[in-house]
Amino acid sequence: MRSEIADSEKVTAIKEFLGFREFQLVNTNIGARKDYAGTYRAFIENIRLPSEYVAKMCESRYFTHFYDQAAISAARQRWSDDAVETD
Repeated sequence: MRSEIADSEKVTAIKEFLGFREFQLVNTNIGARKDYAGTYRAFIENIRLPSEYVAKMCESRYFTHFYDQAAISAARQRWSDDAVETD
């Protein structure tokens, strides 16, 4: 299961997989509520990784299993240092 899908989709998938009629997902470790939330958000918005590393991750068996080509291309664009515009 992809971690970034909506919680409602996670609940549905877990209920179906386990055969539960009821299931509730409770979020307890929420980064946006932590003291470091601003720093983490800035890090995520600004981090760019070496293109070789991003390529290796995007071509991995696990990544290609869970993501289609459009999502893989978006991940390459989002995370790769090749995507950084220079002046």
